[in-house]
Amino acid sequence: MTSGNHILADPSKAPADIVAAAGLEPRYRGLLDRTFAARSVPEAPTRVGDFAANGSAYVTWNPSYVDGGSPVTSYTVTATNGTHTVSTTVPAARFKRAAYAVVDGLTNGTPYTVTVTARNRVGQSERSSAAAPVTPTADGSGTLPAASTGVKANAEATAARLSWTPPKTTGDTPVIGYRITVSDGRAITVTGRDVLVAQPRGKGMLRVIGKLRPATAYTFSIAALTATGTGASAEVSVTTSTALPRSHS
Repeated sequence: MTSGNHILADPSKAPADIVAAAGLEPRYRGLLDRTFAARSVPEAPTRVGDFAANGSAYVTWNPSYVDGGSPVTSYTVTATNGTHTVSTTVPAARFKRAAYAVVDGLTNGTPYTVTVTARNRVGQSERSSAAAPVTPTADGSGTLPAASTGVKANAEATAARLSWTPPKTTGDTPVIGYRITVSDGRAITVTGRDVLVAQPRGKGMLRVIGKLRPATAYTFSIAALTATGTGASAEVSVTTSTALPRSHS
């Protein structure tokens, strides 16, 4: 459907009939409450990936596919060089938002092997397979990412849809987020798994910005974030439409 659509800045604004019909059909919803086996620890995370920065490692992974019948509450990332081991634990909710974790306190110039475990109410999973070894270093050139390209904005009365293509060059380290600055003074940080996979030559980015005023001009500035710092910004301007009058019955 390409006509009659509206920009939604909040899932709660979705039509009630669509929300009510989402998910399992009513006659099958009882399956959600069934327990088919005793609860156990979750499966280990998979596809662990990492990159190094100054005294730290940035790590991402695929969440545990099987949670053992109890939701995963946290993940623990461990980096070791054989004699020096550092671990950090992140809540599962935080990892869901950011899709990465940072292990600080590593020794520059030494390769580290990184693994991840998952924990639920029953206990801790086995360790994941190790990611490729990473070597923290302070010898980076300090190069920051270039500006994003293809920045566009479409607006309705109270929300705008922003789209852009990741920078063609990322500098010393990969992109881990974006900072969207709105001309009304707000600064919004964008993170998540789609940010990590949308590197150069990858897919474009899309975000909806809400809480805008009708019939108002706005400028949005988008800058890529890396472990090295904040890159060059790209701007786009748009004017929101006039709010439609409310109907009275």
